[in-house]
Amino acid sequence: MGTFRCCSFSSITNIEVKNTILHAFLLAITTGMRQGEILALRWKDINFESKTSR
Repeated sequence: MGTFRCCSFSSITNIEVKNTILHAFLLAITTGMRQGEILALRWKDINFESKTSR
């Protein structure tokens, strides 16, 4: 697995795609969450007012 360069990440985030895998990928990149943590997320775990997750 390779690393992302800055231009690679920005090109991914500029793509407007309604794709669950892309959203999970971006969540992992921006938060540092691992695969198991992302897959275990439920709506009740997200606080939209404070913009945090449990």
